[in-house]
Amino acid sequence: MCADLETRSAPEGGDGAPLAGMRARRVCPGNDGRGSYTRRVEDAARGRRLAWSTAIFSLATGVSRIAGLVREIVASYFFGAGGRVNAFTVAFQVPNLVRSLVADAAISSAFVPVFSELLEKGERKRAWRVASSLFWLVLLGLGGLTALFILLAPWIMGLFGEPGGSLSLTVGLSRVLFPIVVLLATATSTSPSRL
Repeated sequence: MCADLETRSAPEGGDGAPLAGMRARRVCPGNDGRGSYTRRVEDAARGRRLAWSTAIFSLATGVSRIAGLVREIVASYFFGAGGRVNAFTVAFQVPNLVRSLVADAAISSAFVPVFSELLEKGERKRAWRVASSLFWLVLLGLGGLTALFILLAPWIMGLFGEPGGSLSLTVGLSRVLFPIVVLLATATSTSPSRL
């Protein structure tokens, strides 16, 4: 059931309509006192912001992929497609896989909606408390996982044989590269809060 409300109280004209300068609006349950036109305008504005954010994110992802392709072309030009560069490739792929599985997919898909919803509800302090808790959880949890991988590197890299002809080179490189898991995960966990 809807009710007609006036923004100010004033005597009505002879026909029951509000006098000049008065605004009447229809209030229905579920629309928080705003007319449906206002809600449509706000939804359209929110949709434009979402579309703009999506376009920027897509463009940045595309530029990142192109830069990665250029990096691979330059590396193969200088180092070739075989030899010791294979040790780097294998040593990089394992930590990068762990980072992709844990940091990119899990953290972003779980955190961003919760953080955004809390901000939309006006619970800014609670949103930042969630962000802080996530940051420390990621730092401690993935820091421990990184330390474990560094200790187990000879056995993990041993599964790939001797890339580049040197298992010790592959193990050494993987120990240097494993910290990217925790570094990039903490960066990923805090990046949505900058939006």
